[in-house]
Amino acid sequence: MTTADVEKERPRRGSGKSADGSAKPAKVAKTPKPSTPKSAPVQSRVRNKPRLPIILLGIALIIVSGLTAAYIYTSTGRTKLVYSAASDIARGDVIELGSLQVVEIPDTNEIPSFERADTDDVEGKTAQVDIPAGTLLSPANVSEGAGIDTGMSIVGLSLTSAQLPPFPLVSGDKVRLVDTPVSQGEPPTKAPVTESAEIVSVRTDDVAGTTIVAVTVPSERAALLAARAATGRVALILDPLDAAGAAVDDETDG
Repeated sequence: MTTADVEKERPRRGSGKSADGSAKPAKVAKTPKPSTPKSAPVQSRVRNKPRLPIILLGIALIIVSGLTAAYIYTSTGRTKLVYSAASDIARGDVIELGSLQVVEIPDTNEIPSFERADTDDVEGKTAQVDIPAGTLLSPANVSEGAGIDTGMSIVGLSLTSAQLPPFPLVSGDKVRLVDTPVSQGEPPTKAPVTESAEIVSVRTDDVAGTTIVAVTVPSERAALLAARAATGRVALILDPLDAAGAAVDDETDG
């Protein structure tokens, strides 16, 4: 077969026939899919507008918080040093610096007190009432002198448990001090000498194992009571407040 024959046998481009002369299937054109348009973002027509009352409330809270913090800092930051009792101080005791301690209290505290700089107003003064440990010292519980009325004197007695009633004694109690016979002696046949008194202070002598009782009596009888107390022949009787004086008056009249 010559070249010319081959050319004749080759199908022409675009003739729509295959090499064997059969017709080619027609190409089906693809139909383009319709494109879906993109929806635009929905914008809210409601705008967040700041509310004036809420803004004002926030500003007010900030101002109040600032003022509160400033007040707390001012009230708690300023303090002063004052004297208080380091241990129990009995009425009639002379105040010594060794029995005191310095504590810190707010400067706004209006309770009367002696500041640390008021040492001269505290040392050497006398406790007018029983001052428990931790109590602030003030002009109400510390002053000059023994704090007793004119014409009265204070006498101290050292008494054993056998000479005291088995009840606690406190400042202000009305008592009777009675003469007792000598140890192992005969009981008295008549009413013993009795002296009415008022308790000023009570404390315990741990060394001697006795109770020290300070009492007030009329000055003209103080010396006699002190001499009797020195012999150890005195017993203390605790009576109701309205009965102690009456009992003494009855015995004196008899």
